[in-house]
Amino acid sequence: MLETGGSPTDICERRGLFIKEDLTLVSDTIQRILSENSGAVEQYRAGDSRNFNFLMGKCNRELKGAATPAKIKEVLERLLCE
Repeated sequence: MLETGGSPTDICERRGLFIKEDLTLVSDTIQRILSENSGAVEQYRAGDSRNFNFLMGKCNRELKGAATPAKIKEVLERLLCE
């Protein structure tokens, strides 16, 4: 801020630091990840909860700030229960 000037909001917007929750993007991305990792999904549904962390990590890496981890977890849990 001291070097370039501008408000904190302007700086965050320029650097893409705000989390913008696009639920359509989140849901579509998670559905794609689940279809690409059907083995992990089947194992999770069979009771191996370790696979949830694997899938959560994949989702967080892919979405890179498109939503909060809490929102990603919520959508992932919902889609795994369908």
